[in-house]
Amino acid sequence: MPRPNNLPHRGNNRNAQNRTATSQNQRSSTLIIDEDKQRELEQNKHDLFELIKDDKGFCDEHGIRYEVAEKIERFAEYLNAVYVQNDSDVGVTSSSIRNIYDNYISIKRKFQTVQLEQREIEDAETRKENAFMKIRPELIFAKSKVNYIVERKLKEERNEAEKQIKKLSYNALKEFIDISTSKITTSYKQFEAFMEIFETLLGFMKWDNKN
Repeated sequence: MPRPNNLPHRGNNRNAQNRTATSQNQRSSTLIIDEDKQRELEQNKHDLFELIKDDKGFCDEHGIRYEVAEKIERFAEYLNAVYVQNDSDVGVTSSSIRNIYDNYISIKRKFQTVQLEQREIEDAETRKENAFMKIRPELIFAKSKVNYIVERKLKEERNEAEKQIKKLSYNALKEFIDISTSKITTSYKQFEAFMEIFETLLGFMKWDNKN
């Protein structure tokens, strides 16, 4: 019995899928990298991480350190892999960075709630210290969630060329959280400064429609 014209042919579907996959592989295998831009952004990332690692971390007696804040925009560019000239979606996805940020926002709210629960303590510094000690373990838990997100996103990528770029971006994000955790678990002032820096990073990130 002849096949009605309005029904799709399975073979045609497979051919279309194969053409799509071939097109994606060709695109990803010919990524155009601006190597000078990549080196420049990698140096900025390195300098940022070294600043966070030093004794002052995110802040000093004057507040958030300017030299840390000024490097965040270019770090966002590195996470977005802007040095890839012919593809805008090979870096950290907007949903990934948002999921991580939302987790820290949840911790910040708990930090604020605990302070309100201790209104009988007149000294604001003491309230903050007490609240910080209660939410401190959650900063370690947040780090483990970032590790999970990074591993999951890298496993999802099938195109080898794009996977290598994603690996650079996601591993940089993971390292940023690792280094930051070592600082923000030391005092509430470091934690508060980190939250402002992270919010700034989020604002500089390029948004996409991917998960």
